[in-house]
Amino acid sequence: MCCTTSVWEVSIKQANGRLDAPHDLVSAVADEFTILAMTAGRVMTAGRLPAHHAGSSNRMLIAQAMLEGLTPAGIDRRFCDYDVPLLSAG
Repeated sequence: MCCTTSVWEVSIKQANGRLDAPHDLVSAVADEFTILAMTAGRVMTAGRLPAHHAGSSNRMLIAQAMLEGLTPAGIDRRFCDYDVPLLSAG
């Protein structure tokens, strides 16, 4: 699964020139993953999480992982502050 939040983050970094990604990122991701949408319930859960992260996108990823029983992949150890498992990507 891939969260829309991840697509959001990649597109921001792509626009800032910090990341090289396919121009049609949504199609590229959809070919390999089921895209998990941001719903009102997921957004509300993210908004109610403690602010261990300043960025709302990280809290959204954590909320989606919590609600869907997923394990996010990354290098940010602060994810563990939310009591979710983290698959180390670094």
